[in-house]
Amino acid sequence: MTGQPPNNVHDAGAISPNAAVDRRPAVELVLARVGAQVRKVTTAKGRQRLRRPAWWGTLRRHHGFDPVYGQTRGTPVDRYYIEHMLETHRELITGDVLEVNNREYADRFGHDLASVTVLDIDATNPRATLVADLCLEGSLPVEAFDCLVITQTLHFLPDLDTALRNLLASLKPDGTLLLTAPVASSTSWPEHPLDSWRFMPRGLEILAHRHARPGDQFEVLTFGNRVTVAAFVLSLALEDLRHRDLAPVDPLCPLLTALRFRRASVVCGAQQLPATEPI
Repeated sequence: MTGQPPNNVHDAGAISPNAAVDRRPAVELVLARVGAQVRKVTTAKGRQRLRRPAWWGTLRRHHGFDPVYGQTRGTPVDRYYIEHMLETHRELITGDVLEVNNREYADRFGHDLASVTVLDIDATNPRATLVADLCLEGSLPVEAFDCLVITQTLHFLPDLDTALRNLLASLKPDGTLLLTAPVASSTSWPEHPLDSWRFMPRGLEILAHRHARPGDQFEVLTFGNRVTVAAFVLSLALEDLRHRDLAPVDPLCPLLTALRFRRASVVCGAQQLPATEPI
């Protein structure tokens, strides 16, 4: 059969006269990309990146190493600072003590304990000896405790002011509140749907000052640094870090903040003592 081949039939050996034109956009794209990379390193910021490269390695990931704050790998990083804070103030954990969820820290760090009350909103908790909602006014007995150990609880409470008012009202004169709260953390959803807050040190200071009476004393403490923040957010464990990673405190990027609040021994007049004094 003679004649021209149909339009959809091509000679495999034929060279299109437009082949060079067809390749040009791809070449230009490669050159543009190379140029962009060259510009990245020829700027001042680019040279800085070359001098101090960031090696992401296994940290370049969108999910943590562990689903529960590193617990399946070892000890959650924030526990190191919580326990360090309680160890430092263990002389205050004495007499009638209240702790949330269980009595682990009261037993571990306390001394001369007269009683330990375990507070929980969950009535099914077999360890709870007082079932109460801190966000309900008057839910705690007044002036009943020498020390309150409230670790990693405040961020689950929708009404911070009522909760702190209840806690402070439950302190005896000269009693102490030892409280820790997260600055940086992944959320506890969906296991804890009330996970609502993170606390900058200044924010915790404002909250404490709002509820301090004349003669009360408080101090806000910070713990951690960028390394421990990154480790905790990625759900690495304490055992993944070196001791020298833990000691530095970076006030611009802490992992944990803590409040030590001491109730006045007597209610003083506003003219006699300022509302708050550093401890």
